[in-house]
This record gives sequence, structure tokens and C-alpha cells, in this order.
Amino acid sequence: MNKELEVAFINKCVVKEKRQRYIGFIEKPTRRRDFLEMLYHCQDIDKSKYRRLDAFYERTILQQVAKLPEISNCYIISVNKKLDGQEMSTSEALKKLEPYTEGIVLIFGNCEVVYYQGEPPHNEWLSI
Repeated sequence: MNKELEVAFINKCVVKEKRQRYIGFIEKPTRRRDFLEMLYHCQDIDKSKYRRLDAFYERTILQQVAKLPEISNCYIISVNKKLDGQEMSTSEALKKLEPYTEGIVLIFGNCEVVYYQGEPPHNEWLSI
């Protein structure tokens, strides 16, 4: 797990009142599940920091990330244990979105761009 990126995500994208609570969750491995539940249900995400994506979300993400040419990898936080805590290329991570369509965060670079996908329907967001 990359706690530094996870803390950056929490500080950037979670409502101010809940940040310390979620930082506490990621610092204790036994509480990680509580943190991941928040992701799935979209609890406490500060939506004023995001814009909702349309059906062409993958293309939109690529366009945003393309503006940051130095970023080629991303870090994944996910309710899916196979993906959670993984770091991979941007293109590989975007391919993983199809089968796992909820409870996932892609953190690009040092949290310059964040993609969030929560519980369906129409719950795909990109940080602004």
C-alpha cells in the first residue's frame, strides 16, 4: 500500500470533516475495509472537487491524463482485493475498469488527477 498517495487522495477528495477518520482507517490494516466501504457507497466524497463523467468516461480520463505528459502510471485503491494497492501503467489500469466497475479510485501522478467510480448507476467522477 502507498499510504502517502492514499493520504493525498483523502486530503484532496474527502469532505474536510471526515478526513482524519479515513486517515485513521488506512493507518490500521484491520480498518481498511471501512475505508473501502466508503469508496463503494460514495460516502464522504467531496463532489465539489469532481465532475461527473458521461458514458465516454475512459476517453475523458485519457484526455485529462494526456495533459500531464510526465504521468504514465497510476495507483489503484479498490474494493477488489486483486487491484487494491496496485500500481500499473495508465493504459493497463484503464483496461481493468471494465470488469470491476465500482468502488475504485485511480490516482494519477502525485494525486494531480483522480478518477473515482462508485456504486452504480452514473457514479463516475474525475477530479477537477
